[in-house]
Amino acid sequence: MKKMNANPLSLWLNGEFLPEAQARLSPLDRGFLFGDGLFETLRAEKNGPLYLSEHLERLQAAAEALKIFLPALDWRAIIENLLKKNGLESAKVKILITRGVIQGAGTPSGVSPTTMVTAEAYQAPSYRKGWQLSIERNYPTSPLARYKSLNYLNCLLARQAALDEGFDDAVMLDPEGFVAECSSGSLLFASSGSWAVSDSPHRLPSITEKKVLRLLEKRGVVVQKKSISVEDFVAAETVWLLNSLLGIMPVCRVEDIFLEGRTAEAASLREEFLVEGS
Repeated sequence: MKKMNANPLSLWLNGEFLPEAQARLSPLDRGFLFGDGLFETLRAEKNGPLYLSEHLERLQAAAEALKIFLPALDWRAIIENLLKKNGLESAKVKILITRGVIQGAGTPSGVSPTTMVTAEAYQAPSYRKGWQLSIERNYPTSPLARYKSLNYLNCLLARQAALDEGFDDAVMLDPEGFVAECSSGSLLFASSGSWAVSDSPHRLPSITEKKVLRLLEKRGVVVQKKSISVEDFVAAETVWLLNSLLGIMPVCRVEDIFLEGRTAEAASLREEFLVEGS
């Protein structure tokens, strides 16, 4: 018999803290009907959410671009109270906003969005072995890739294709066939001693990438931003996957090519990344 959770998680929805089972959304909400909304995923530790201001800046920029009203709220207080209510220290936090319930063609303007924050326990996977990546050619990134929109099915389909083949994640190409990102984060790679990231416009501006590149710069490492062909990518000696939850995940394999993950260097940078964000 399945055991019931004695301490069900709470969430924050439109100004209220509620048990998840009591949360209600309108079936006419445009986030539900059309995926008309945005989200940010961030990591929290005992000192609170990491890099919150950077996530809010990215959310604000996307909301302005898509003309979704983002209310001025004390997001830090909301998140810290939610973590406390749920008894969490290490946590995965999501901020979600939709255009709300509003009629009209296209993307109608409104001032009553749906806003929600969720938090659940987070334990990072093992970094020791590293992740294995496939190259997904059936789901290229789109112009929407530069926003964390609720239209996320393209990334989910790419990830599932990778999982079905026994990989951990999928490398996604942009419409021109250049390497853009993974379904769950950005990519940093080294070849012949030179580090590079993609300059494709069809990918998410990565907060983790920006911070890790700054940490590498402090160590005297210059990282190029350039178009990355599949041929150049598979010839890399080192590949790291970067996102807000994992920090830096070494990649041990791309397709049938095995790599040196430089795990000790990745671990050192990951620790700096987490400390700096708190």
